[in-house]
Amino acid sequence: MHLPPVATATGGRICSFSPCIEQSMRVCEALGKCGFIEVQNIEVLQVEDCVRTRNVPVMELDFLKTKRTETDGKDMKTPRESKKYITSTAPNTMAGHTGYLTIAELPPLFAR
Repeated sequence: MHLPPVATATGGRICSFSPCIEQSMRVCEALGKCGFIEVQNIEVLQVEDCVRTRNVPVMELDFLKTKRTETDGKDMKTPRESKKYITSTAPNTMAGHTGYLTIAELPPLFAR
């Protein structure tokens, strides 16, 4: 792995994208040999969320504050108020992955 001299003196962070796990493992090994610490490997998954607007009825709970009478419940056919919410759902299965992100930190020269 080739690092610029300024990176080796002052330290820094690196993020590398690898399309397959074997290449990602080689990157992790090379980063460890160069003195990088906190090497993390994250799988990048391809997910298509389903975003839609839903109308949710607002519950009318004012009747709980008063005592019940014989006429209560007979005229419950009035339309209820509703609120719009934007929802998102993910599929149950993953289509596949796009690759792996490897993130690592190189401490400054005085800290190594």
